[in-house]
Amino acid sequence: MCGGELERDGIHTVFYGGDAANEMVVKHAVAQSVARYGRMDVLINNAGIGVKPAFLVVNMPLRA
Repeated sequence: MCGGELERDGIHTVFYGGDAANEMVVKHAVAQSVARYGRMDVLINNAGIGVKPAFLVVNMPLRA
């Protein structure tokens, strides 16, 4: 499910985008959550990258 689907079901969601490899970005996202809600009960780290998976990249010479 994505945030939009959860929101339609009455579940409040929050999205923070940024580079999860950057410690300051992560600390800022946590601080924003704590400032908004007073505490953090659950954190889901769903970090990923947006490049093609290696198994789709073919880099070899083709010979007949």
